[in-house]
Amino acid sequence: MNYQPTAEQLEKAKQLREASSRKAQEAVDSFERCDTDGFLSQWASSLNSQLDHTNAQLLEAGGVYEFDAVFDLRGNYQPAVLIDTRFGRAWSLADSSGKFLNPPVFLPSRPARASTIKKKGYTIGTVIRKAHAKLAGKVNVGVAIVPSEGWTKEPLEVISKDIYSEDSSCQPA
Repeated sequence: MNYQPTAEQLEKAKQLREASSRKAQEAVDSFERCDTDGFLSQWASSLNSQLDHTNAQLLEAGGVYEFDAVFDLRGNYQPAVLIDTRFGRAWSLADSSGKFLNPPVFLPSRPARASTIKKKGYTIGTVIRKAHAKLAGKVNVGVAIVPSEGWTKEPLEVISKDIYSEDSSCQPA
């Protein structure tokens, strides 16, 4: 599929780039005025500059981004939410409405070996979804790109149903 940006998206991207430049300049100006005494406002200005810049890039790409997704071994899309656990990031399988399965089913987000996830009957693929950037984190805050319509909605396009197989392309021959 072709995800060309609309005129509105391009105009919004231009506005975000201008805002990003202003915020980056605010951080520089704050440092020149008060050295590191204004570190918190400098940090916030820089972070918001990065957020606006990333959102502008997404809009210029048509408002979409490539994400990992869960598929069963037959290649069917499986709704799942990417969550943080005490063991790292993991997929929590959900039903089509976005409710977590009961009993819960957790899968590693990107295991090093395909067998780790395939022995549970699933695999990881890649999909295109509408996306936006947001600030994320508790202590180490940064910019994260997330699906605009949530993790469980059907993707706009499937790129690969299995990142571990040699022939994982979903493109027509």
